[in-house]
Amino acid sequence: MNNPPITELSIALQFEGQLDWKPLKAIDYFNRHKDEFPNLEFKVKLGALGGPQVPILETSDDLVPRYWYVSSDECMLVQVQNDLVAMNWRRRPQVGEAMRPYPGFEDMKKKFSDVVAECLELGGLHGDVPVSVCNLYYDNVWPSSQPVPEIFTFWKALGIAVRQGPQVSFSIPVTDPKVGGGSKIDVTAGMGGVPVDDTIVPSARIAMAGYAHPGTLKNVWPALDVLHEQIGVYLPKLVSDAVRESWS
Repeated sequence: MNNPPITELSIALQFEGQLDWKPLKAIDYFNRHKDEFPNLEFKVKLGALGGPQVPILETSDDLVPRYWYVSSDECMLVQVQNDLVAMNWRRRPQVGEAMRPYPGFEDMKKKFSDVVAECLELGGLHGDVPVSVCNLYYDNVWPSSQPVPEIFTFWKALGIAVRQGPQVSFSIPVTDPKVGGGSKIDVTAGMGGVPVDDTIVPSARIAMAGYAHPGTLKNVWPALDVLHEQIGVYLPKLVSDAVRESWS
């Protein structure tokens, strides 16, 4: 497939240590990058990547939020909290100019590695720091009004028991030694609607979130490569021939 309908790509890693990312450091990073990321937003802190996301309010440190550094076109986003760094590309329209193109995994990974290095230095973590989990996420959404069994190859096989309304969710284990034990790809797929102008267009969606446990920072990059490769292997198998042809 040469042209899957990617609407979001994100890369994230979560440390076992703690970044010193209190407000003064967060503002320092903003001032360094406000030309590229002129908008600063505050979000609820995330819990463990790959686990249930509930508000984290157990200690005073947990009251420190997750900082969003957002580009003016809203396509690029850097997220930082005291144990996490992430970067997202999101498909967004831009008024009066062409949409920012999808950067591709390799370019995104390189830029993310630079972001991580700077955040670690600014946040006071040094060396081959322990990393509990890294995450690679692809979201694909495209207009479609076909019945779901004609879109997704696995729909009938999974059965009604795992369906959650118009969606299904399941996991694929990843066993490559580069990713660490317990690594997986979570898949969520189904139907929904995308707002276009003043209407809602029926759409299909398949999101794939890979989680690896690399142990330390130096192992993050080969682990991400494995997740990217495995998502590329499984995605074509999970959609019908007609869908694959429409993406080629």
